[in-house]
Amino acid sequence: RYTEAETVNGIKKTAAFLSTVNSKATCMRLQTLKALIEESGFTECLIVANGPSLKQTNLAMVGNSFIIGLNSIFLHPYVSPHILICEDHLVGEDRATELNSYSKSIKVIPGYLTYCVDPDDLTIVLNHRPRVSFPVDIDFSDDIEKVTYTGGTVTYTALQVAVGLGFKNIKLVGCDASYKVENVKQDNDYATGVLES
Repeated sequence: RYTEAETVNGIKKTAAFLSTVNSKATCMRLQTLKALIEESGFTECLIVANGPSLKQTNLAMVGNSFIIGLNSIFLHPYVSPHILICEDHLVGEDRATELNSYSKSIKVIPGYLTYCVDPDDLTIVLNHRPRVSFPVDIDFSDDIEKVTYTGGTVTYTALQVAVGLGFKNIKLVGCDASYKVENVKQDNDYATGVLES
C-alpha cells in the first residue's frame, strides 16, 4: 500500500524507534504508567477485543477495571480504554488516520508500526519481536520494558502488557476465535494472504 520511497522512509523511521533513546523513553513511560495504576488503586485489568460477542457483552462489568482496548476499539461507542494496543501492520495501515489522531488514551504499538502510526507523547513503543521458541514453545514476556513477543493475535500482546504492568487479575471480553468471515476476497500481496470482508 506504500510506495517504495515511503517504505524506505518507514524503515529508517522504524530503525530510529528501536534505538537506545526510545528504549529509555519506553521504560520511563511504562514506569510512570505503573505508578499511576498503583496510585489509582486498579487491581483488575479488562482486555476488550473487537469480536462480535462484544455486542452481547454487558459492559457494566467494567466497574473499576483498568481497560486495555485492542485495534479499532475507538469505534465502540461505550468503551474508553486507558490504553489502546495495535500491533498488526494491516490494522495499522488501514486505521493510520484514526490512530494518528487518537488522543483519548495511551497508544501502545510495536516499533515496526512507526512507519504508519506516528508516535506522540502518549505513545509507548514496544520492542516487539517474533517468538524465538516457535513452534516448540511459547515466548511470553512479563518484562515489557525489555521485550514483548508476537503470538498470532494482538490479544497475546495485550496479555503480556497487562502482566508487565503488574496485573494478576485479568479478564478478556470480545475475544472470539470462532466467528465466520463471509463475502471475502483473498489478496495474496502479503506472504500470509489477506482476507477482505
